[in-house]
Amino acid sequence: MSEITVSNPAEYTTVTIIVSHWNTPIGKVTLQQDEKATIGTTTSAAVKAASNGNGKDVATGSFGFAETAVTFIVSTNADGSLQLTKEPETAADTITFSNKCSIPVEFLFTPDDAATQTFEVPPGEEFPLVTATQWQASGSGIVSDTDNGKFDLPAVAFNNGNALLTVIKLGHVEYEIEASE
Repeated sequence: MSEITVSNPAEYTTVTIIVSHWNTPIGKVTLQQDEKATIGTTTSAAVKAASNGNGKDVATGSFGFAETAVTFIVSTNADGSLQLTKEPETAADTITFSNKCSIPVEFLFTPDDAATQTFEVPPGEEFPLVTATQWQASGSGIVSDTDNGKFDLPAVAFNNGNALLTVIKLGHVEYEIEASE
């Protein structure tokens, strides 16, 4: 389990931050000036390869998101069953699903704290899934010392389950979320 820390050092503000993992909301916090909170997340996922076939059509694997460059390869064994193997990937921040079978294969990607995503990969082809934006944070806030002090916090994407998210003041009522390691 990992924790994303959210910090609001901005004067006279109250902010609400929503954090998502693979587009699934995993936490919402409301913070006054100088408050911090943590949102739990996961850094692992299950991977399943499946085809419509003879009952020997499922192979499973798993990995941790610390492995930000990995390839899952599905191939057919002599008995017709599927085999899923994992190898290092050359492209940074990418999970690649590679189909070495002669039939289409569905890869089911299930992070521990997000919805399953399905990717159908034709025979002999690959599908790259970029992990650099797997977590996102956005929100809104209000500045208490001004009449029209409502503001939105544009979304920020990041690739670290232990990130520090900090509300940064840019202008009078202009703020953003900064993600750091």
